[in-house]
Amino acid sequence: MAGDVLGVLDALAVPRAHLLGLSMGGAIAQEVTLVAPTRVASLQLHATWAGGDPYLQAVIAGARLARRHLEPEAFLQVFLPWVFSAETYARRPDLIASVTRQTLANPYPQSLHGYLRQAEAVAGHDARARLPAIRCPTLVTVGTEDLLTPPRLGRELAALIPGARYAVIEGVGHGVNWEAPEAFNRRCLEFLASVESP
Repeated sequence: MAGDVLGVLDALAVPRAHLLGLSMGGAIAQEVTLVAPTRVASLQLHATWAGGDPYLQAVIAGARLARRHLEPEAFLQVFLPWVFSAETYARRPDLIASVTRQTLANPYPQSLHGYLRQAEAVAGHDARARLPAIRCPTLVTVGTEDLLTPPRLGRELAALIPGARYAVIEGVGHGVNWEAPEAFNRRCLEFLASVESP
């Protein structure tokens, strides 16, 4: 997947870019930066992790099992509480309903095979030993209520990247960009404004 990102940059003739990844996208962004450091002007890693631990592995195993045996709507009912915080469920039922609707209406839904391969990639990601090689400006953020990639994983990730900035966004879960778009966008834009252009 990191190779795909670099392929897109090549196809667009973009020699160097500011790279942002969220969740599995953050794992992919780490790999892009590690294999092609001169292509990344700055790095943003949101709601992601450096490598799994027994808790994350158990969550992934549960998600794989649920996806194998449940219809899409039932799977979302099981999985979305891991994505959104309890406060979001209480105060933003419209958001939960909208995400559910949009996901079920997707004309190109993810196949079971694709989901299981994605889960395999997530479970296998461990860049801990290589992250100290990252030298570009880096921002790591996490929601305080993130159950999938809790703050302890964000702190570990930031600690492994020299000079990385670490920030938490209060009251939100793994779906930080949906739950608090203004705060999320502000963090991203403030970081971009603080680093040089590519």
